[in-house]
Amino acid sequence: MKVLKFGGTSVGTPERMRDVAALVKDREAIVVLSAVAKTTDRLLEISRLLITQKRDLAGKRIETLQAEYQTFVASFFSTDSYR
Repeated sequence: MKVLKFGGTSVGTPERMRDVAALVKDREAIVVLSAVAKTTDRLLEISRLLITQKRDLAGKRIETLQAEYQTFVASFFSTDSYR
């Protein structure tokens, strides 16, 4: 059995995520998906803001990240084959 790991820019857009889904479809493999492009850096930034007591700015960054992921997911599932 193969383990296939994808992350960063390889899953950074809904289109690329669909490409990964097509690539692993019908394969006997364990598929690992890590954070999409720049997410880890943004989470680290949020952590630094919280550590330095910049809660309002951290909250705004969290809201932005959440909105972007909601848009990403909505776009990914917008086609019939991924609903």
